[in-house]
Amino acid sequence: MKNYLKTFLNMQDEEFLKKHIQELLKRELPQTYEANHSAMDYAEELLNSLGFETERPHIAFDGKTVYQDKVMPLCWSVSNATLTVLSDWEGERVICDYQKEPFSVIRCSTSTPKEGITTRLIPWDRMLAGEDCNGALILLPQNILPTERALPPVLNSGAIGLVSGGTIDSGTRPDDILWANDCSETNCWHCIEGDRDFIGYSVSPNMQRKLEKACSEGEVILKAECDGKRFVGEMPVVTAFLKGESEKEFWILAHNGEPMEDDNNQGVMISIYTLMVIKKAIEDGKIPPLKYSIRLIIAPELYGFAAAANYYGENSILKERCIGAISNDGMPSRHYHINLGFAPTCMPFYSNVLLEGMWREYQALVDLPPYIAGSHYCWSGDSFLSDSDIGLPTIMPLQTRCATHCWHNSYQRFGYINYPMCARMAAVYAAHTAATVCPEPEAFAEFLPTATKFSIKRLMDLAEHQPLRPATDAKARLRHAADIEIANIRDFKRVDVDEAVIEMAVQKINDYVNSVEPVPAAPNPATLILEKYKDIYPKRLTIGIPHDFAAIPFNRRLRPYIVALLSFVFTGMDGKKSLKDLLIEAEWDLNCRYSDEEIEDFVETLRLLAEFEYIKM
Repeated sequence: MKNYLKTFLNMQDEEFLKKHIQELLKRELPQTYEANHSAMDYAEELLNSLGFETERPHIAFDGKTVYQDKVMPLCWSVSNATLTVLSDWEGERVICDYQKEPFSVIRCSTSTPKEGITTRLIPWDRMLAGEDCNGALILLPQNILPTERALPPVLNSGAIGLVSGGTIDSGTRPDDILWANDCSETNCWHCIEGDRDFIGYSVSPNMQRKLEKACSEGEVILKAECDGKRFVGEMPVVTAFLKGESEKEFWILAHNGEPMEDDNNQGVMISIYTLMVIKKAIEDGKIPPLKYSIRLIIAPELYGFAAAANYYGENSILKERCIGAISNDGMPSRHYHINLGFAPTCMPFYSNVLLEGMWREYQALVDLPPYIAGSHYCWSGDSFLSDSDIGLPTIMPLQTRCATHCWHNSYQRFGYINYPMCARMAAVYAAHTAATVCPEPEAFAEFLPTATKFSIKRLMDLAEHQPLRPATDAKARLRHAADIEIANIRDFKRVDVDEAVIEMAVQKINDYVNSVEPVPAAPNPATLILEKYKDIYPKRLTIGIPHDFAAIPFNRRLRPYIVALLSFVFTGMDGKKSLKDLLIEAEWDLNCRYSDEEIEDFVETLRLLAEFEYIKM
């Protein structure tokens, strides 16, 4: 495995990455439809200049087309937007100006009359208390972000929009602002057909506090001006292809459309870079020829990948076409910890095992972000194609959030990334991808005993910790976890690793499980909430994990839910396993315990999905 790292470290090109990440960021920064198009054009032109032929399928951005329960967005554009304080005020009166700070207007905001709108600013708590908000702007508290949880009550109050001062950075950047991208009235990440007009502004936490203080001292009058518009159009997906010996494909997913340096312009460029250096390494004879083909897909996050699955797979089914994927998003470019984000548990993938082993091996050789355990088998926005019906097990390594990580923040501009770290990370990602698509059975066989030790260590940690839910069968929990480890190891059969070596590794895991008595769960549970669901055997009726609830009438569609819980439970629904067992296994996989209230609310979500024939209960 070290040879792969050596090859790609010798090829690293920090200047290439810096130049093209920052050029892409310049194009994405206005956060409009035109900006997103320009960035896609740039990525395609770069791929063409590197010798790759590209394909450019188009997605209908019409607010109503649906793929796997993901409703495609409406296009959005803006050129001018300001917010000015007209009442008594110290300091600069123009507190938002799109021309100076593109993030100061919230995506999907619509237009005011040309002369603007003069209106009151009313704090959220006074809106909830019943104050007349007709025609006003609502000031959100810092702990409520401008999402589907805020916008509907704001508009229902008669207000025309909102001002947000919340960020996700633990208060370390009080003068920077949030990039607010999912202010809508449904579970969608954007506005769709049926969403009402609104005007939204994003200010810094310090400005939010200043406005809050001004509201407590008297009436705050603002002038809002905006020329934002939503409209129907198309957005391209840009793809490139590197042919292997097999027709089977490994996908590299990288989403566009987010105007921060590391999220996700870095991910797009590291993906292009990976394709470029693997191609060159093969041409130079430094790595074996590709066994599996590589397809790079650059598309809008979540929604573009759903559209790509529909384009390349019959009824979005990819299991016959692909072996798996990696989603390059939120990649550590500083010394943040990394969660390697193995593909979810519903589909085994030998590349999970490779990723952990290579990362641990490489940490001893080069300066990389620290690796942490926990949440290995992740479900998130871009690993949803791992659903066993679709069949694209998707690895998604992510930096973990910490006090200094400014997620979706205006601080993420030119120079936020540590480019020497970025170049090392690119070498590691290229090495892992190359090992996945250029498998060497003998090297993998030598590696499996080490991988088995990592698996057993993970199981030892589990056995030494009491299950979080009382009366849980600790032995069954350990067996469940071991079966996941074994499934990933047995997946090496498809890359021709000696079956005797594989079964030896499996036997070692089974020997450990059979030899240990895990710490038992606490007895006498206070409640027996899960017993209510022991005789319910849900079965899924649709392809893809529900997300936007598109088959449900618009006025009933907004229902906040726990994404990870729905994903784990939904993929396990086969009509044979009880809802009780599905819930228990989801808690095991997620290493958590949900409250009775959360579970009851979740079951109500399932009943809603059953009413509209997503599932049968």
